[in-house]
Amino acid sequence: MVGVGAVFEGYRDGLTEDDDDVALEHGPAELGYLPLTEAMVNVRATLTIATRDGVLLPEPAAAITAIAKAMFYKDRTWPRVLAAAGAQGLAGAAARLQAWLPTNVVDLKRADALLLVDLLRAHTIPVSPRGYRPVLAHTAYWEELRRHVGC
Repeated sequence: MVGVGAVFEGYRDGLTEDDDDVALEHGPAELGYLPLTEAMVNVRATLTIATRDGVLLPEPAAAITAIAKAMFYKDRTWPRVLAAAGAQGLAGAAARLQAWLPTNVVDLKRADALLLVDLLRAHTIPVSPRGYRPVLAHTAYWEELRRHVGC
């Protein structure tokens, strides 16, 4: 596997660690798998830009990040994050963010997917150096799979 994009870089660099950082709930195929919740990587990226743009000060941005992170990924939507922020004394910051969000939400996952498509079209996916051999951890699950398939 070759990693591509900001989400991969976050995991590679240890800035992102949890599964819920990329998890989201989405609609069915008939609706084009429309995202129904927000991935934490997108929330962080959006709040970073909001801080850069002067919509939020760093302290309220950090508090709103913590509020979003504390939510179960299937519950993490901007309306719920903003409501929770308002309930925790951040009503002014939540109102400014709510006004700014409609045209400024960052979708890192989508941007990374589009980057991958562009790289595939251009045949420029970076490859691992020749001779690279990944290290496989021989876990109990791996050994069970080997027994199951007979090797």
